[in-house]
Amino acid sequence: MENLAQSLSTLLTPDFLDQLATSLGDIARGCKKLKSCVLKIKNATLATSVTTPPEEPHEDTQEELQEELQEEPSFTGVLEKDFVEIAEQYFEEKPFVGKASFKRYLEYCIDDHIRQDRLKTTWVFNGQHVKTSRKAWTKISQTAIQDLYSEIKNGWEQLQDCFNGNRPDHILQSKWSRRTNITEIHLDDSLWKEKRFREYINEAHLTHGPLRG
Repeated sequence: MENLAQSLSTLLTPDFLDQLATSLGDIARGCKKLKSCVLKIKNATLATSVTTPPEEPHEDTQEELQEELQEEPSFTGVLEKDFVEIAEQYFEEKPFVGKASFKRYLEYCIDDHIRQDRLKTTWVFNGQHVKTSRKAWTKISQTAIQDLYSEIKNGWEQLQDCFNGNRPDHILQSKWSRRTNITEIHLDDSLWKEKRFREYINEAHLTHGPLRG
């Protein structure tokens, strides 16, 4: 046993442990990217289906809702992003670290390109018109927004992994000391239970006003 302990103490040097930690981080990033690919394939299949209309029309007229149902959803823009890579890029660009860390992360990742009303109807910005136009927004299903949220959550967890590692030179020690504002914010797996995310996309909906032609 003593020989084994001595062998381990010789092997487990600080440099070796740093290499091991880096390798485990690479494996974790790879798993997140694989999950992201699976969700993208799932979204691609959803693109061929028609979204389900709300049970009770609210902001749109019956005529406008019927027109939307006849349009094939255009899954572009924010739905095609790789949020793990975006999180890594954000980390390299001096990320905000403070009480509003999650909101600033969302601003960087999705800006105001996702909106949801109080009845949980969700739209994504398709970039084809100005944001004040109804045609600039594509309605997506609850399944699609849950999948999109899962990818955004993957990105957030990747950002947490970055802050759980060694401090890079471009982040000041004073900012690094506040990193618990990122590492200790754990998102729920379910979009509908994650109040912070839903508040953000609800606020985006109110900012742009009613979806009228």
